[in-house]
Parts: sequence; structure tokens; C-alpha cells
Amino acid sequence: MTAGLKKVKQYSVDQNKKRLQAGPQQADFLTRMLQSWKEEGLSLDELQAQADVPILAGSETSATALSGTFYYLSRNPAVYQKLADESRRAFKSYEEMTSQATEPLPYLKAVIEEGLRIYPPVPIGLPRVSPGRQLITTISEKAPLPRSMDPDCKDDKNASRPFILGSRACLGRK
Repeated sequence: MTAGLKKVKQYSVDQNKKRLQAGPQQADFLTRMLQSWKEEGLSLDELQAQADVPILAGSETSATALSGTFYYLSRNPAVYQKLADESRRAFKSYEEMTSQATEPLPYLKAVIEEGLRIYPPVPIGLPRVSPGRQLITTISEKAPLPRSMDPDCKDDKNASRPFILGSRACLGRK
């Protein structure tokens, strides 16, 4: 195990210990695991193994998705400007921006979906078939629209699922 992985694993152990000591403050994704742990007599190591997945999975994915999306935005000033204009029209101050308040912004949603599609934040390659245009050229060249908003794009816009589907989908997908 590398030093970096040991550090991340220790972080997960420390967070779980804090959660166990604090008791239930509010229902969260560990609540059900803790109930099972007590009811089914799981060992602390078994609980830790189950809790590692959501803790580790959520620790780097947001940063990865944001860095990839901002990289491609920086390569296409027209897309960046259009996104900035939409955001500035919708909000007068930073404090007004919440996840609910950004939902009606179609260009922001399209840029996020495109960023997730071309730079998925998971450490493994997800299977997909993309018979259409190349991923990177869509944003890094002079394309004024992300694929999800391009009416001429014939690709299956639902083919990219970086958060996976079904009951095992990522808790942070929204």
C-alpha cells in the first residue's frame, strides 16, 4: 500500500471513529450501516470496510470533475463566456447560488454533463460506446454548445452515466 493510500485509508478510519463516538446527530448514509453493524454483529473491521466505499468514493470525485471541467472551459473562452453570462443573469450575489437555485440554468447543466462525460471523476474507465464526434474536440475546438444542447448531435446523449445507474448509483449524483 502506497503512503498516499495509507493516508486516505487512515482518514476514513478516523472519520468512522468520530461518527461512532458522536452517535446519531442526523440520519446519513452511515445510519443504516451502523444499524446493521449492531443488529448483525459485524466486527469493527467489517463496518470499516463497508464505510470506506462512500467515504473514499466521495473524497476526490468532486475535485476531479471540477478540475476536468474547468480545464476544458479554459480551452474554450466562448463556452466559458456563455456560461458566465447565464450565471451572472441568474444571480446578483454568490450567496444566492445554491444547488436548487442553479437547477433552472440549462447551459450550466449542459456544461456539467459534458464535463462529466469527457472527464469522468471515477478512477476506472467506465464502459461506453461513442460512435459520434470525438469527446475532446466538442469543447476544446470552437463548438459553441455542449453535446447535450447541440440539436445537430446524433449521439445518444444518455450514453454517459458517470454516476452509474440503479440502486447502486452514486449518492452524490444530484
